[in-house]
Amino acid sequence: CFMPDVDVVETAHDVRIYASVPGMVEDDIEILAAPESLILRGERESPYDEDRSRVREWRYGFFERRLQLPAKIDIHNVQASYDAGVLTVILPKSDSQEQEAPQQ
Repeated sequence: CFMPDVDVVETAHDVRIYASVPGMVEDDIEILAAPESLILRGERESPYDEDRSRVREWRYGFFERRLQLPAKIDIHNVQASYDAGVLTVILPKSDSQEQEAPQQ
């Protein structure tokens, strides 16, 4: 089973998720956002004939990663990009959450 590594970074205005998903196509990744959580799911398929593999260290298959977010987010303005095997999801904080955030 394949499980991507993630980093969760909170700023004053948003929560950013960085997921390591090398070898995947952008269309094979699904992002489901809720006010206080995020689900990343997809499937990484092996490009090789499994019967002929000698050594297999890469993980393949379906994954689902559920993340509890550190702040309430505005699910209608989520942005995502995929570049060089890294999925970046930017989740803006809800208006009420931004007003409560401390000024820096």
